[in-house]
Amino acid sequence: MGQVLGCVRVQEPNVAIMEKYGGFKNALKPGCHYVPWCCGCNIVGRVPLSLQPLDIRCETQTKDNVSVTVHASVQYRYGALEGCYKEKAKNAFYNITSAKTKIRVRIVEGIGEIVPKRDLEDAIEKKNEISSEVEKELRLHMNDDGYEIHSLIIDIEPDVKVKREMDDEYAGNKHNSPV
Repeated sequence: MGQVLGCVRVQEPNVAIMEKYGGFKNALKPGCHYVPWCCGCNIVGRVPLSLQPLDIRCETQTKDNVSVTVHASVQYRYGALEGCYKEKAKNAFYNITSAKTKIRVRIVEGIGEIVPKRDLEDAIEKKNEISSEVEKELRLHMNDDGYEIHSLIIDIEPDVKVKREMDDEYAGNKHNSPV
């Protein structure tokens, strides 16, 4: 009955994108809205407002030529509901085919630029700084489209052979130290 009258309910964790005759008309916040289908208006999609997790693994090398696997975990969401949210919702829906893909690419690029400039020990000790740098760059790129980055956690794990060598070296130093 609601569709006959043009009434549409936008569920809570979404923003609905309304078009009129194939062009962007409005971004509808959660709630009930009048969408006059007889005048060429319709809902063409939704942008989720809920927090989305994304886990990424990438391999790179450090300055001292050690292969490392970097695990990154990010939480993001579309969050522009104030100010120019209509324009940001439009960008989020039409300009970004996949927010996950864009975030994944930005994180891998950021890690690929930062980690190779550090040696292994420095990268492991300062992984919070690396995380902050990558997160800062990611926020800069995603903010224009209305996406908020809530947290980015990075863990750096050296190659298995290097890890064994480090463990053996640590165990040897522990046995050789005076008690």
